[in-house]
Amino acid sequence: MGRKPKVEDVKQLIDIGKEKGFLTYDEVNDILSPDIVSPDQIDELMMMFGEMDIEIVDSSQNVKLVKHKVDKLEEPEEEESLIEKDLFGKVNDPVRMYLKEMGSVSLLSREEEVEIAKRIEEGEREILQVVLNSPLIIQELFGLAD
Repeated sequence: MGRKPKVEDVKQLIDIGKEKGFLTYDEVNDILSPDIVSPDQIDELMMMFGEMDIEIVDSSQNVKLVKHKVDKLEEPEEEESLIEKDLFGKVNDPVRMYLKEMGSVSLLSREEEVEIAKRIEEGEREILQVVLNSPLIIQELFGLAD
């Protein structure tokens, strides 16, 4: 198992995330290397970032920058205790984590859904055609009929 992440490292990630409104996976990996943090702690960090409205993205090139509103900043002592509580207090709620992740995924438009459905139907037809043209399958079907 990995060691616990340093509070300073997590604060650095939060500062970067609040400044830009997002973090990239590369930034998180650079600051918190895998030998320092366990997978459970990384999941807790991701949930904490989500609660702070800091999105984790693949790359900064894919992010559309949106004006980030901050109503008020927390006091540094409160923020540090929140970090420590979230990192080291075992709060495992898979349903909550799943719903947060699902909320960050963009939905398909109607046209995109129709296009994907047509591609699926075409693929199913192709598979059925290949299966029905197989001599082995034809023999099996005749064998079942007997």
